[in-house]
Amino acid sequence: MAMTIYYDLIIGYGILEIEEKLYDELHTKHETIFAGLITGNNMREFVLYTKDPEKLKPFLEKILNNFTNYLFQINIQEDKKWKIYKSYCPK
Repeated sequence: MAMTIYYDLIIGYGILEIEEKLYDELHTKHETIFAGLITGNNMREFVLYTKDPEKLKPFLEKILNNFTNYLFQINIQEDKKWKIYKSYCPK
C-alpha cells in the first residue's frame, strides 16, 4: 500500500505533524509497517505494509481529513514479496 501526500512548499512545514500522527497510530493500533518514505517534487510517498489494507484505508482517510492544506492519494497494491521496498533498499 502506498500513500502519497502532495504539498506546497509554503505549507510543507506541517508535514512532520502528519508523519508523527500516522506513525504513532499505525504502530500502536494496526498491524502496519512503515517501510519507506520517498520525498521529491512537492510530494511525499509513504510505503506501508499491512495485513488488511481495506481496513486501514478508512482509518488513514479519517486522520488525513484533519489536514485540509494537503492533497492525499491512497493506492493499494498487493506486494507480498516486498518488491517495492526491495527496489529502494537493494542488497
